[in-house]
Amino acid sequence: MTGIGGEGGVRCGLIGEVGCSHPLTPHETRSLQAAAAAQQITGETIIKYSNSVYYSDFASLPGLYCLYIVEVVKVYLHSPGPQK
Repeated sequence: MTGIGGEGGVRCGLIGEVGCSHPLTPHETRSLQAAAAAQQITGETIIKYSNSVYYSDFASLPGLYCLYIVEVVKVYLHSPGPQK
C-alpha cells in the first residue's frame, strides 16, 4: 500500500480515537463500523475511547463493563467491509 501522495508518502499509524459510550449511540456505532472498514484496508490498530462518565457505573456493576465490551466487539466483528 502506498502512502498519501504515492510511494514513500505519509502512512497511517493508527486509527483513533473512536469514542464509545454505553449503550452505543447510532453515531458511535457508525463511527466504529467506519474504523473497522479502515482497519481492514490499512491493517492499522484501532484505539477506542470510553466515555469516563460511565466508569463509576462500571465500578459498582462490574458485569456492566463486560456487556459494554461485548457490545463494542459485536459491532466491530459484524461491520461491513470497505465499500468498493
